[in-house]
Amino acid sequence: MLQTIFVYTFTMILMFFLCRRAYLVDIKNHGKSNLYLLLAIFVFSIVFGMRYYVGIDYHNYFDVYVNDSYEILRFEPGFQFLTILIKSTHAHYVVYFAILAFLQLSFFFLSFRRQKYLLPFLCIMLFMSGTFMCGWMNIIRQTLAATIFVFASSFLVYRGLRNIIIYLLLILLAVSFHYSAVILFVLPLIWSFKVDWISSRRPQYIILIIAFLGQLLGINQLFMGTVDFVGELFGWDDYLDQVHGGARTGAIGIYDILTFVLNVMVVAYSSSLKKFYMKDVFFPYVYKVGYFGIIVSYIFSSSMLISRMVLFFNIFQYPLYAYLFCH
Repeated sequence: MLQTIFVYTFTMILMFFLCRRAYLVDIKNHGKSNLYLLLAIFVFSIVFGMRYYVGIDYHNYFDVYVNDSYEILRFEPGFQFLTILIKSTHAHYVVYFAILAFLQLSFFFLSFRRQKYLLPFLCIMLFMSGTFMCGWMNIIRQTLAATIFVFASSFLVYRGLRNIIIYLLLILLAVSFHYSAVILFVLPLIWSFKVDWISSRRPQYIILIIAFLGQLLGINQLFMGTVDFVGELFGWDDYLDQVHGGARTGAIGIYDILTFVLNVMVVAYSSSLKKFYMKDVFFPYVYKVGYFGIIVSYIFSSSMLISRMVLFFNIFQYPLYAYLFCH
């Protein structure tokens, strides 16, 4: 236990300083800045590639790579190709998991290539939230698809047909790693209807509190039957009636309370954040998608099926928190 705490804490601190250095030297030496960023990603990749039997899904990926499990036939074509490609080199399984970790963090960090001041805070928020430990190297395929989506979004916020095409191609790549990413093809249509509600704090407070109380009181169980019915129609029985990440209906812990306080702070400073980052075209997108992810996570906290779909949106919570602490 102490060893685990030491390794993760040391990794977080080292990545923090490397990312901070990447930001500080970026103006004078862009190449050197990218080198520091690459080192931070390598540190993460090595540490997380060397983890062993962490998470309920680790065994499946390990078995596929080491023991030629037929489970690989259930994987999407992009992930199948990547796995077979790495396996053809006879690389150790540590290399396999390190490459997957490298791809995940590379897509995520490069999404904020124009906001490098966020990267040190992203390191802290992601580690402290447990996302790296509980999600990134557990539900590997979908997390990789989600990080590709974040990267694709960094193009969508800019106008022009070229950026839309890049977004669509990247989402196609994400779908090749996890089929659930197909829902992201409609996002350009939704984003085209730009409604500025970031400064409207009162309705945000009301929605946030109602969603949180719905999770606390178990009200969301009232419509779980409908969710299960839809899931059965699409053959997603494996995810039904499961609780994501140990979520408990009608009970909360210290982590839940601290996260809720953090979400309240985001809403409280929404107007100030909007003014502070008025020249950052990515901020409104991160705020809106991140807030949506927070609300839907509360509403469907007891559904593994929906929580998997929501992963594409609540991953934006962490850059949103980073924006808050950089403010």
